[in-house]
Amino acid sequence: KKSTSESRLKLTESNLSYSILTESNSSARQSRGKTDSKNQLAYADTLARTRMKQYRAIGLMMAFVVAATSSLNVITFTKYDGKQCWGTSSEDLLRDFPGTAQECKQKCRSFGDACVGFIRVNSGSEYAGKCYFRAGGLHAPEDYSGDDRDCYEPVRESYTMFEGQQCVGSTDDVERDFVGTRTQCAIRCSLRGDCVGFVRVNSGSEYAGKCYLRGGTLADPEPYTADDRDCYAPNASGSDASGFTFPAFEIVLDNDWMTLLTAFLVVLLIINIGCLSYRNCSSTKKHSYKGVRFDTDSEAEA
Repeated sequence: KKSTSESRLKLTESNLSYSILTESNSSARQSRGKTDSKNQLAYADTLARTRMKQYRAIGLMMAFVVAATSSLNVITFTKYDGKQCWGTSSEDLLRDFPGTAQECKQKCRSFGDACVGFIRVNSGSEYAGKCYFRAGGLHAPEDYSGDDRDCYEPVRESYTMFEGQQCVGSTDDVERDFVGTRTQCAIRCSLRGDCVGFVRVNSGSEYAGKCYLRGGTLADPEPYTADDRDCYAPNASGSDASGFTFPAFEIVLDNDWMTLLTAFLVVLLIINIGCLSYRNCSSTKKHSYKGVRFDTDSEAEA
């Protein structure tokens, strides 16, 4: 009996030890589970804050694009036939550039304000077919008889866009149904001495893709709902209402580079959303927060 009593006592002590050990392991798992849960919440909060910062930055960039495109700036050229013109700088921006007159205009635009004009040699010398871009300031064009060349002087003009509005001139239009982008229409208007502004129909009617160049005096723009059109009014002295200037493209590019930038930012926004969503929803990817490694899978073992 004494032996049986001792055996039962040992068994009871063993069961008690096992129970204590089980409770201890359970408490440890619960504690670790709470720690992992806190880490996951902390990571989720950090991820959300990062996402909001990225959205805010992209939103500001998009707002900048919208503001910038409210003003359209174009560069046209005054041509001086058979003339030579020099820059005030002793060195040209670029020499011996082969190209047509149109290609040389585009090249001058790409230099921005640094290009004050250029000459193109048409024929009559070894320089035929090449352009020379002047820098500094442009001296008055002068007669030249060494070969057949022309001088081109840039003229910078700016237009304010009134989105979704109509504007008319006090006299008949100076040109109607001109097919072109808004930049091409602005250049067309600037090249005419009698154009006081224009409207471009974007969509919604048979006039889509066409511009109407106004004459006389331009009336105040008014809202228009019959189709999607915008009014463009030239700014005084070539001033830019938005404070942002970009070169105009005539034939080489149908759309100005601001449109391309807008498309790029939209794609960037989509990529950011997809990437952040993947990081947040992945069930296998592990993350660390403040040096603690944890799994984003809610069913992972503790």
